[in-house]
Amino acid sequence: MLKIIKFVIAPMLIAAVLVTGTATAAFADDGQAGKRIQWGQQFLAKVAQILNIDQQKLTDAVRQARTELRGQAMETRVDKLLAEGKLTQDQVNQLKAWWNSRPAGPMAGPAAMEKLLKDGKITQAQYDAYKTWLDQRPKIDLPVLQKPGNAPLKGFKGNPRNIK
Repeated sequence: MLKIIKFVIAPMLIAAVLVTGTATAAFADDGQAGKRIQWGQQFLAKVAQILNIDQQKLTDAVRQARTELRGQAMETRVDKLLAEGKLTQDQVNQLKAWWNSRPAGPMAGPAAMEKLLKDGKITQAQYDAYKTWLDQRPKIDLPVLQKPGNAPLKGFKGNPRNIK
């Protein structure tokens, strides 16, 4: 039974946490971010309790997995745009170098990062490092992101600085 929990249920719970964390960052400016973050923390605490592991260890593992998956998704996307002729190899190299230079610590949209700073969850130095990194993004217009079969994602014009 313990093997089932560790090898079947745990990955499913971690996937749910990843989805929850991504949704929290994506919708952080709708006034409900605090409730989502609190729920996410309670969820992680419960999963850690069920698995009888340290909550911080679980949180760190989820954060690492989320960061690695975001990096893989970014690389896959720019490689696809290169193959489609929408980006040059030089542009892809610039974007990948910029992405790999991101500062340590939480990564979310600007509004969520401001909230983390306001709530004391990150330091001013961490926030400043994030803003500096964001401002150093190569000036490359990416094609508009689009949900399959739907209109472009609301407020996103292919450049994080254009998110409203």
